[in-house]
Parts: sequence; structure tokens; C-alpha cells
Amino acid sequence: MKNQVERSEYVKKCAERLNVEEDFIWQELAKSGAGKHLERSTQPTIKSNTKHGAKETIERHLIECLIQCPEFIPRSRSQLNKDDFSASLHTELIELLWENFDETKGGVELGDLINQCKNKESRDVISSLILKKSPLPDGEAHYNGCIKKMMEFRERESRRSVLKESVEDKLEVAKRLMEIRRRKSAS
Repeated sequence: MKNQVERSEYVKKCAERLNVEEDFIWQELAKSGAGKHLERSTQPTIKSNTKHGAKETIERHLIECLIQCPEFIPRSRSQLNKDDFSASLHTELIELLWENFDETKGGVELGDLINQCKNKESRDVISSLILKKSPLPDGEAHYNGCIKKMMEFRERESRRSVLKESVEDKLEVAKRLMEIRRRKSAS
């Protein structure tokens, strides 16, 4: 395609359909040789209005890590619960991973996982995470980093809920906060 604007639009639509970043599509085109002499359009593109918060980003990274390194699924199940996930989409996906982990095979049948998704958005996210070709350089370090962040979010939310409660006895609030800190330092 010689028309840069048209090419950019196709890349944009492909990225939206696969739920991946446009840069990923451009990189894949370049790798396959289709992008050798292609320049990316300098035309401005409208950015997607779906913004993920820090916690949702970590949740998605964790799910990606579990798809690429399914051996961590049992460990994640013992360290987290579904209430640790803020996005309902991520809650659905983590539950599917936990339920479909086959201990004898040490993994998850990804086709079955996609078929069990409740809606198109879930299927699209799982598909895009499966299609990501860049393997994690160190799966264990990535997993541990995600878990550590998830635990930090859990602690922050616990503190907020304790502080929001209308408790007359401030000593009780102080004790509960100390207990949360003790649990954090123990883990």
C-alpha cells in the first residue's frame, strides 16, 4: 500500500480488533518484511479513550504472565483471591485461568479458555495476550513483581476501608492499622 494514511488506518483497525497497541502491529510488519520500505504515517490518530489505571495495568500484566508461564497459576491462586482484581473483566479471566489449570499437563488449554469467555471483550483480551509474541525475559521475576504490586494494592485498599469506617474508638483503628502493617512485613 503506497498511501500512508490508508495504511495507517488499516494498522489502527487491526490493532483495535486485536486489542493490541498499534506499535506492536508496526513491529510485526517490519519483522515480516512487509514494513521494510514503509514509513509510518505522520498523520495524527485519534487515541482510544480506554485508559487503564495502574492497578488494572498490573492485573493485565499478571494475567499475561500466567498465560505465558502457566506454572505460576496454582501459586497465584494461593496468593490472591478474585476480590483483589478491580476490573470485572480481569476477575473473569483470572477465575477462568484458575478453574482451567490442568495439574497433570501443567497448563491451560488456551482454546478452551477462549471458548469459555462470557463476552467478546474477554475473548479479545485473551486472544491478544495469547498472540503476543514477545516472551517474558524472566517469567518468575515478572510474576513476583506483579504479585508484590497486587499485595501493595490490597494493603492500600485495606487501610482505606479501615479509615473510612466510622469507628468511635480511635484506638481500635490504630490497632487494626498496626495489624495490617504487621501482615505486610510478615509477607
